[in-house]
Amino acid sequence: ERIEAGWWDDGGGTATSGLAARDYFIARAADGALVWIYRARLPLRPDAADGLRAADGAGWFLQGRFG
Repeated sequence: ERIEAGWWDDGGGTATSGLAARDYFIARAADGALVWIYRARLPLRPDAADGLRAADGAGWFLQGRFG
């Protein structure tokens, strides 16, 4: 599931202060439990040699655990 905040939620006057862009997934943990995880979709680094690497801070986060 993709979640995005709109430009109308800027929350502080700067271009990115209120923006949120996340991709959510349901995954299975090592113990067999289902977990809800997300990865923040961050802007690409313009200084990257290939121009495709995500900005620092990209990673996976645990949102919740089912059952």
